[in-house]
Amino acid sequence: MLLLNKKIFIYIFSVLLCSLICSCKTSLELIPISNNVPTLPVSGVVNAENGSFFRKNNTILCLSDDCILELNKDGYKLKQGTLIESTSSLKRKIKKIDYQTLFPSVTGSFSFFRMLIPKKFYVEDMTFSVKYFDGEKLQDSKKGHVYSYYEDSQINFYGVFLPFSPLYEQERYLLSININFRDGEKVVIYSTGLIGKTVYKEQTLKFPAKKSKDLESASRKKYKIQQAARHELWKITNQPLNREILKVVKPLDNMARMTSDFCFTRKWILNNGKLYSRDVHLGVDYGVPTGTPIYSILDGVVVSSGLQELYGNMIIVDHGLGLYTNYCHMNKRLKKADTLIKKGEALGEVGMTGAATGPHLHIEARIYGIPIDYRKLDCLPELFVVEP
Repeated sequence: MLLLNKKIFIYIFSVLLCSLICSCKTSLELIPISNNVPTLPVSGVVNAENGSFFRKNNTILCLSDDCILELNKDGYKLKQGTLIESTSSLKRKIKKIDYQTLFPSVTGSFSFFRMLIPKKFYVEDMTFSVKYFDGEKLQDSKKGHVYSYYEDSQINFYGVFLPFSPLYEQERYLLSININFRDGEKVVIYSTGLIGKTVYKEQTLKFPAKKSKDLESASRKKYKIQQAARHELWKITNQPLNREILKVVKPLDNMARMTSDFCFTRKWILNNGKLYSRDVHLGVDYGVPTGTPIYSILDGVVVSSGLQELYGNMIIVDHGLGLYTNYCHMNKRLKKADTLIKKGEALGEVGMTGAATGPHLHIEARIYGIPIDYRKLDCLPELFVVEP
């Protein structure tokens, strides 16, 4: 697994500030807690209509307006909304954290849980875990560190991506964020929500004779080994030390001819008519001539550059916060691993190496390894917009 030195990451996200970045003018301060905060019941259902604050032992619970808690002898279960637990050394005051879930929760896309924390409330450490459920069945889970991705004179912006995989059934997610403050206060934020479904189409790929021969000689064992290595790489959540706007640029000058859309269910047919494979297409393909320049859509660091089974010449770029983009089937790679890259800078040239029926760019986006439609990244500048 490739390890990157700190010097490289100092420059991640080094783009010019633009007018969408605005200072947060929201009043964030300590919230007074009265002595008569009710104790959390041991059974039944509690929501914000019963009160915004409850006490459980030495912990203060703060409920969002839409929060619903289901209580039993073992504790409580968050059924809806957001809950904040605070174990404060300040007996009558807890820290106020402004939070918001941005973007719809839909498979093949992502939401973003943003927190605005005053700099005077110094954060020592912050981690997250997110679990995905189909009914009561746990389908997947991810975890990592939470970083500040932007700051103004008074506020640090923290955030967690919530990607939603198109590869398995999932009805809801549960996000947990653990915050340790320098003064000893510990805060845990829980947030849950439903996940909408996206319907995708089918496609049949027909490979010419030479490519059919290449596919039949390809090593599936080697592919699985390389695939496992990529997933280990995508698990890493790095800090963007230069906190700037993430405004996506196009990967090609001409993107008029899309040859395969995100999450098409595809059949691979060899020239002899035999079915070679079925797959779910986890990127977007654009048919363009061989040699066409391919550009990085965001600032980042090239963490992998090499020849991959089926993907051909492939480059992976780390953009921080668990977000990666992958560029495949290149005729030529222009950047090596451990290289700093600016958005709009050429990574390589279009080709048809690997499993390709013609020259094209296959571009993917992954968050913690979960595939999303890279076009959804167009909304990233909204991470910096705070309503007055």
